[in-house]
Amino acid sequence: MSSQSNNLKQLTAQWYKKLKDSGFEDIEQDEAHLKRWSRSFMVEQRTAYASGSKANVKEEYYRLAGQFNHEHKFECEVDRIIWEYHADGIAYRKIVIRLKNDHGIRKASTQVQNTVERLRKEMKSLYGVTNE
Repeated sequence: MSSQSNNLKQLTAQWYKKLKDSGFEDIEQDEAHLKRWSRSFMVEQRTAYASGSKANVKEEYYRLAGQFNHEHKFECEVDRIIWEYHADGIAYRKIVIRLKNDHGIRKASTQVQNTVERLRKEMKSLYGVTNE
């Protein structure tokens, strides 16, 4: 084992000891653990989403859309960009304009809408959302 590797392990151990001594509780123990926590949080939120007022439902939808944006593995970069704009609450026509101006991508409004609808179904299925 190299001395650089040993130094890194020592520094890491010191850092985690300082964090523990300060009372810090890390939820990112490992990537699998974080995803389980995230998924369980989503399951708890479904009830609130299903029974909320219109304003709360819309707010929760866009929160889930943002979460989906960070967790989902998109088929292509254009899908990711379209969903990112959608998750930010941007209308289809404005997404078309941004795609063209910012990325040089030409899409019709109906193509953007179809992409969002397809991804929305995936998101709802992933998080177990049955209404909107």
